[in-house]
Amino acid sequence: HATSTADNSGFVEKVELYKDNVLIDTTSVTPYKLRWDTTGQTNKAYKFHVKAFDYSGNFATSTQVTVTLVDGTAPVANITSPQNGATIPSSGNTTIAATATDNIKVTKIVLMRDATTLKTCTNVNSCSISVKNSTFTSGPHTITAKAYDAANNIGTKVINVTK
Repeated sequence: HATSTADNSGFVEKVELYKDNVLIDTTSVTPYKLRWDTTGQTNKAYKFHVKAFDYSGNFATSTQVTVTLVDGTAPVANITSPQNGATIPSSGNTTIAATATDNIKVTKIVLMRDATTLKTCTNVNSCSISVKNSTFTSGPHTITAKAYDAANNIGTKVINVTK
């Protein structure tokens, strides 16, 4: 909340919003609504204050408040290979590959066959591994991609394959 300031006629000309002492938004429209776009912002504490200006250039500054940004959005994982329902041949290799996106940043992708971790990739948006088909037992299997972000939110994609 801004400390009230006004010129001789009692009007506020504009209000400015500062994040960590950097101007991020200004408005002259009442009611004074200021915005902070959190897209791409790091999960941490930010310090905010506002300045209210009158038409003579006088201003008052609010008390500083701290806002902690917490990411509650899980990454989205997608398995690009093999396709869901694929049949694994007896010989050769199968590429297991996944991509992931996040509103801030993907920190890790884990590729799994059934309950076994095959590969972990860090600080990337894609991950892949070539697996010998002879290591698949006969029958159904699950392929899982788990994507993590810095807030430890997890996005999971599971598909089924058969050998």
